[in-house]
Amino acid sequence: MHEEFKTNASPLVSAIIPAYNSGTALIEAVESVLAQTYPNIEIIVVDDGSSDDTEAAMKQYHDRLTYIRQPNRGSAAARNRGIENARGELLAFLDADDTWRPEKIQLQVDYLQAHPEIGILCSDAREFNAAGTFAESFLAQFGPIEVEGYVFESIARTAFVLTSTSVIRRVVVEDGLRFNEELRNFQDIDFFMRANLRYSLGLIREVFVDRRLHEGNVSKNFYKRYFYRTIAFEKILSDGTPLTRRQRKTIVRLLAFSCSKIGGWHWGEFELEQSRRWYLKAIRPDFVGIDALLHVLLSFFPAQFIAFLRLLKRGPAEDAATAIPGD
Repeated sequence: MHEEFKTNASPLVSAIIPAYNSGTALIEAVESVLAQTYPNIEIIVVDDGSSDDTEAAMKQYHDRLTYIRQPNRGSAAARNRGIENARGELLAFLDADDTWRPEKIQLQVDYLQAHPEIGILCSDAREFNAAGTFAESFLAQFGPIEVEGYVFESIARTAFVLTSTSVIRRVVVEDGLRFNEELRNFQDIDFFMRANLRYSLGLIREVFVDRRLHEGNVSKNFYKRYFYRTIAFEKILSDGTPLTRRQRKTIVRLLAFSCSKIGGWHWGEFELEQSRRWYLKAIRPDFVGIDALLHVLLSFFPAQFIAFLRLLKRGPAEDAATAIPGD
């Protein structure tokens, strides 16, 4: 593990913004970077195959940022493209839906200079939607969890690290670490889990980011959220990543939980064979979930019987909700 890092007095910070059909939100994101009180920033916008007017909108900034366009491959690939083109000693990520507070980068640079042992730095964020403020503190929802140092398990369990709040030292990606392009969700948490195995994480408990919530947020899609977690967890268990016994046990339990969630989703749709397949994946020699085992056994019964059991559990008032699709 790396213990000490040194930064220049005024290190170049590369602000990497992946964008896909982001509309006016992208302009707001870029303007929030231009409004930073810290002067030494380069902006890299990676257009991930947008079909809207993103390219035209970015032309007004032609002399103030680097604009890269690529075929649509997902935000992980766009961030990786940004990393490959970044010149900064520090790399900062900003989603096109989000904006930075003006003092963000200056305070994070100051923190990293004062804490040479830190390789990854993040902050709190305020969440908002079309109706206004949703939550003044993103971190508040997690309660008292371990959030500083080598906190692999906390990152895996809660996903408390928001990409738009993060700044990392270049050394974090110099050994080839990248965002997993196979993942269309959870790729950011997978990245920070892996990075934190080698580099200490620091946290400033101030709101430096305004995070926009809307129907388009991938993280709001229940099925995708858990499906891609299973891919990430299965890979980190099988690709030779050096995990302690405790870390491996945590991932095994989280994998079982995610598989159970997907099994439950299919169960709710009366897709019993698919539900059984996912619940079986949740049952492992080192972690047997009683709920998963029960659902596997029940999945062999006819759908009408399952509907009857739901009716008994929920009561007549919810009869309509238990109807088998197509009946």
